[in-house]
Parts: sequence; structure tokens; C-alpha cells
Amino acid sequence: MTGISFDALNRGISTLVIPANITRIESKLSAPRFDGAFFCNICIVLAACITGILVTLKVYKENDDPQAKFLGISAYYTGFKYFVLLTIWAGVAAVLKIKWPIQIIVAVILIGLEVIEALRISTAKHAVLEIGQRTEERTEFMRSMTANANALYLGLDSAVLRAEAKRVYEALRYSDVCSDEKLKEYDDAVLAQYTRFENAVKTGNEADAKAAADQAIRAIKQRNAICKEIK
Repeated sequence: MTGISFDALNRGISTLVIPANITRIESKLSAPRFDGAFFCNICIVLAACITGILVTLKVYKENDDPQAKFLGISAYYTGFKYFVLLTIWAGVAAVLKIKWPIQIIVAVILIGLEVIEALRISTAKHAVLEIGQRTEERTEFMRSMTANANALYLGLDSAVLRAEAKRVYEALRYSDVCSDEKLKEYDDAVLAQYTRFENAVKTGNEADAKAAADQAIRAIKQRNAICKEIK
């Protein structure tokens, strides 16, 4: 006798007698299917799914602003990309029978990279939104001043004051509405000169109004020049 076979589930065989001429017994039974590595594969796939969903929700739902929604679209790509990578890694680990500690280490590294990328997307999105908000504030500042100058012009009876008010209004109307942090001091100068002009008009002092109008227009032109340099 050179070999022996038996029921692995122990059905029908209760006693096994091994002849004396058998010197070696070799088992070719495969490893159990549901071992630690298998459950590790399942956990990695679940982690990939959960982190992908969390990253997408975190970045995409931080702000209800339409622009923020658009900028958050890249979060979809990040979540999906790492979901695919983690799933592929789980499959490779299962096929190659990679030990579960190594599986966990690689999975943690991939999840860490996913979190870092998500944080970078979130930070960049907030920076863009902040710049956009400042730009809108500066633009609204010039539009508001232009509307105010138009209302001032339309409400005057004096031909001289109306002419000066029209000059200031036209200068504001055709001014550059660009926005930048470098323009803050020029915006302040325009506001100060325009306030001075407005006060002179309201007091009816034509000479002061003309001088203030010249100063306001000069400040507006200086701002326009800086806008061109920035662009």
C-alpha cells in the first residue's frame, strides 16, 4: 500500500488503521477559505466604500453655494479613485494570499493618502471661495458707488453741480471693477475723495465741489492704472 484516502468530513469512517509499511502521511487538503486573510480582504473593501462615501460627503457638502458645489466635484473623483485602488489591492491580496498584516498596512497607507488628498481639495476650495467673496465685495463696492453718484447727479438742480456730478459719475461708470488686495488703499482713496465731493455738493459749494470732483476723478484713474498693472 502506497497511499491512503479518507473522508475529510469524517463521514462513514470512524477508525483508520495505518499499515506498518506506511512511513509517511501527506495531507493535500487546502487551507480553510474563511481565514483571517479572507476577512481582512472583506474589511478592506468595506473601508474603501466607507471612506469613499465620507470623503465625497465631507468635501462636497461643506457649502451650499453653487460655486462650492462645482469645486467639490473633484471629491467624487478622489473617493472613487481610492475605492478602486483599495478594492484592487484586496483582490490582489486574496489571489496572492498576502498575509493580513501586510494587507492592513498597505490599506492604511492608501486611506491616509485619500484623506490627505481630500484635505487638499477642501483647503483649495475654501481659498478659491474666499478670493471670490473678496472679489465680489470689491466689485459691489464700485457698483454701489456708481449708483450713488448717478442718484446724486439726477437729484441736483444747479447746472454747475450737475456737470461736476456727471463727470464723477462717468468716471465711476467706466472705471475698472477688478479686485485685488493691492487695491485696498486705492479703494479707500476713491471713497474718501468721493465722500468729500458728495459733502461739497450737498452744501452747494461749487468751487469745493469742482476741486473735490477733480480729486475724485484722479483717484479713480489711479485705481484704473493699478488694475491694468495687476492684469
